[in-house]
Amino acid sequence: MPRKKTVQPKPLAIIKWLEPDPSWGMGYVPHIYEPFSGLAGLVPGEVRTLEVRDETCRLSGSGLHNHYAFEAKVQKVWGYVFKDYFVRVPGGDLECTKPANDYLKNGSSFVKEIQLRGLCGVNGSDDSRWRKQVYKALVKKMETARDAIKRKELDGAWWARWRNINDQTG
Repeated sequence: MPRKKTVQPKPLAIIKWLEPDPSWGMGYVPHIYEPFSGLAGLVPGEVRTLEVRDETCRLSGSGLHNHYAFEAKVQKVWGYVFKDYFVRVPGGDLECTKPANDYLKNGSSFVKEIQLRGLCGVNGSDDSRWRKQVYKALVKKMETARDAIKRKELDGAWWARWRNINDQTG
């Protein structure tokens, strides 16, 4: 006999939008859109849907509770990493810097640092998950944040040049 399907909780909100199409003209910004074309199935002119969820209305399924617990660990440590590796510069922008104690250089130094901060087990407890999985997830988040900051700088420079050209041509 087949099992009953799991009833999923309703999301907090559902957001729908229409992907821009190059043929529409003014709303299309090629330097922003083109790097993402083909990623995650983005199709110009398609209606996209986003479900907003938090801890109160998570999807339930096989192994998802382990995934949520892992993500909670990563988020907890990410708060410390973000404070250590990103600083605000005059003007309010973020800048990625390496602290004097660069504990993200390898997995072992990362585990030592978070053990000193009391975020993971001490006294010989198994830290292999922290070294192999949490460390890799944090490095990936770090690269994503660094790339986003660089992209913002590039986009800001592009818009400034575009504005200057339009102001001069009037």
